[in-house]
Amino acid sequence: MPQYKLTIQATSITSLKAKLKKLGLAEDVQVEKIEVPSSRADRLSAAESEFESAKSTVEELKEEMENWRDGLPENLQSGSKADEINECIDQLEEIQNNLDSCDFSSVSFPGMY
Repeated sequence: MPQYKLTIQATSITSLKAKLKKLGLAEDVQVEKIEVPSSRADRLSAAESEFESAKSTVEELKEEMENWRDGLPENLQSGSKADEINECIDQLEEIQNNLDSCDFSSVSFPGMY
């Protein structure tokens, strides 16, 4: 089932629930407080976490394509579909290699003073 995100700004969970109730959404909405990192180091750490998630997704996609290739019937293993799948795997491996070369730990933010 697809999921959608709705952003509503509020100063407190109580005021958010009141806004949702006014919109008739109080029963259908799951509320989750999101802490927004404020320091540069925290923001970079959050970006690194998202980056790791993206790397994981690329790895999963590559594995799916490898499973597809490995499950092809013998008569299709040397055809154009196998070539397309192998090309896709190669492209995903290239992305994976490029992502693996990123180093977040090399960043050092200067102090304010």
